[in-house]
Amino acid sequence: MPTSLARPPRHPARRRTFRLLLPVLACAFLSISTPGAPSSTAPAAPPSAATAASPDSTAPEAAPISRRERNLLVLLRSLEEFETRLDTLQRLLASPRSEGRREVLLSQEREMALELDELRGRFKEAASGVDLGTYDGQEDQTLDLAAEVKELLGPVIDELKRATTRPRELDRAGREIGRVEERLAVAARARAHLAELQAEIGDPALAEGLRSLDREWEDEQHGLESAAAYARERLERLEQERMGFSESVEGLFGLFFRSRGRNLLLALATLFVFALTCRWLAIPVQRLSPLHRRPRGGATRIFDLLYLLFTWIGATAAYLSVLYLTGDWVLLTLSAILLVGLAWASRTALPRFWTQIMLLLNLGSVREGERLLLHGLPWRVQALGLYTYLENPELEGGRLRIPIRMLTDLCSRPAADTEPWFPTQHGDWVMLPDGSHARVEVQTPELVRLVQLGGAHRTMPAAELLASGCANLSAGYRLEVSFGVDYAHQALATTVIPELLRSELRHGLESAGHGADLLELSVEFESAGSSSLDLRLIADLAGSAAASQPLLARRLQSLCVDACNRHGWVIPFTQVTLHQS
Repeated sequence: MPTSLARPPRHPARRRTFRLLLPVLACAFLSISTPGAPSSTAPAAPPSAATAASPDSTAPEAAPISRRERNLLVLLRSLEEFETRLDTLQRLLASPRSEGRREVLLSQEREMALELDELRGRFKEAASGVDLGTYDGQEDQTLDLAAEVKELLGPVIDELKRATTRPRELDRAGREIGRVEERLAVAARARAHLAELQAEIGDPALAEGLRSLDREWEDEQHGLESAAAYARERLERLEQERMGFSESVEGLFGLFFRSRGRNLLLALATLFVFALTCRWLAIPVQRLSPLHRRPRGGATRIFDLLYLLFTWIGATAAYLSVLYLTGDWVLLTLSAILLVGLAWASRTALPRFWTQIMLLLNLGSVREGERLLLHGLPWRVQALGLYTYLENPELEGGRLRIPIRMLTDLCSRPAADTEPWFPTQHGDWVMLPDGSHARVEVQTPELVRLVQLGGAHRTMPAAELLASGCANLSAGYRLEVSFGVDYAHQALATTVIPELLRSELRHGLESAGHGADLLELSVEFESAGSSSLDLRLIADLAGSAAASQPLLARRLQSLCVDACNRHGWVIPFTQVTLHQS
């Protein structure tokens, strides 16, 4: 009877694992040998198996056996060995010698019976070539979510534990030294108290008991001192083995590129190669596709959107496939958790994504070729995409690239052919609401820089200039000036004076070099004021005279005064008349 059956195992789970792995290791070792050649290290088959395999025992040379047959023979020998040991254990249980250790033997019997059933299942599965788990309906078992998550995250936790082994060992050694020193302090206080007590006790029997207790505490103290010395030595050894920062970083990089890092870089490279290849193939696809030869429509946008989805889904699948083929379950698990987390986090963004998809398909509130207002300025939607291009042809640098999410709250409309995109152009002269006169030097989507007469620069936001309602003089403008003559010329104020004054003004403007800029000139009687008869001078000028607008307004007044001097017309002034009742 083997002695191992008589002793209870110290680690039943470890022995059971070893017994289960023994046939597998034997099969793997035997499979290394060359197929078809007899192995010199293979164990001899039992008589029954040998007889079944080779009925003619008188043959001079045994026929070579296949690897599958060799594996089955190993499993069969393991079955026979377990059956023999189980039968021996059962006979021991039935004998009187099992008294006193029956519970231990019964536990061994149950454990060996389970191992034997598992080994029989392996032999049956290897011999029949079918998956007995599927045949027995194991896939219908109740799903244990906690067990599945534990099995899924097990490799990740093992990697984290392996990465923090050295810091945890240092911490454990330090805590062990602290515990031993605390116990040493307790032992020292106990011995000191016993020494004081022994000095006071006179009874020999009690003194002997105290000395015995002191020896026990002394032995305990020596053991603790030995444990403390060992713990300190271990801590010093771990501290000496600790690498410097540069060596640690170098070791981490080396480990990274040898295992996980290599797999991660390979997976990322595959992802980017797939995405860039699809992007590169999109150019000839769009060139050859009949959908892209026509103006962009709904079918073209649907095709582009599906192609974009295929690119990213395919790149993600390629990334995960590389991790699966390299067998890196840690990175594969982390990547799967990351993808699930992103999908879960995006559930609240689905309505916004749907709105953006409708915009990409040119079916939303903003459409290509239409006009929209953004930041107070009008823009033409040039191209819709993940990054939409907006254009304002009247602005310098008037091309914006904005993410499509900025368009979800905007609306566009068809633009009229004659609709302006900005009130001014580079070089135009404008009259601002405060009466200042300036020339546009720079106009961008952010600001407009104006140059006033005399060279002063003035800068204002482009949206503010658009909203100010400034007058653009470069397209032409009108000057209106009021001038009055005395009531002494009342008979001439509506007929002779306007005609003569009109002739004098035209001649004066032509003499000053503005004859070509003058489009229309008229002088009309305006009103009879309290002290004068007022005339209205109206001059329509071309845009070429926009820079001279303040000068021309003053010149008209001076020409009127010159005409009055030549013809003897009195220019009135404000008078106060007193009437006595």
